[in-house]
Amino acid sequence: MLKPPDAAILLMIAREAITHCVSGKPYAPSPREEKKLNDRCGCFVTIRKRGNLRGCIGNFQSQQPLYREVADMAQASATQDPRFSPLQESELHDYDLEITVLSPLQKIDDPQQIHVGSHGIYIEKRLQTRSPSSPGGNRAWLGQRNISPADLPEGGTRSAGLAARGNGHLHFQRSDHQ
Repeated sequence: MLKPPDAAILLMIAREAITHCVSGKPYAPSPREEKKLNDRCGCFVTIRKRGNLRGCIGNFQSQQPLYREVADMAQASATQDPRFSPLQESELHDYDLEITVLSPLQKIDDPQQIHVGSHGIYIEKRLQTRSPSSPGGNRAWLGQRNISPADLPEGGTRSAGLAARGNGHLHFQRSDHQ
């Protein structure tokens, strides 16, 4: 669990990363000594403008320390979310920032282990001999969780089985504008 000072540092890093990126300047966060900021875990960075989504990018897992992952996801959220045009310099003083830090993925064998609103769900495709629509397949629990087979990649319900992995998360935000 991150303590408030660690969360404040991540929010500062995310804001600095966004400002540098949007201004066309390179940015690499300084190495951090805090143990939790050096954990390798996934995160999502969300940008909102006047309460409306403006960008959200993240990873379920990371191969780099959390503080670097936050910087990378903040820059991607500001400039690479395909749903939005890149953030402009004129917007740098008028946005809210949210960071969600994810716990490690864990295999979920029973859909009852999933707590909607608390767990993220990562669905992966793996080859197997039965389809999810066959007896014992996964279509029923996907429907119970409001996930349609149409939401899955092509072939996800035809030639491959589905495995779900879930994780918890710690969510924090900064609403004051700088």
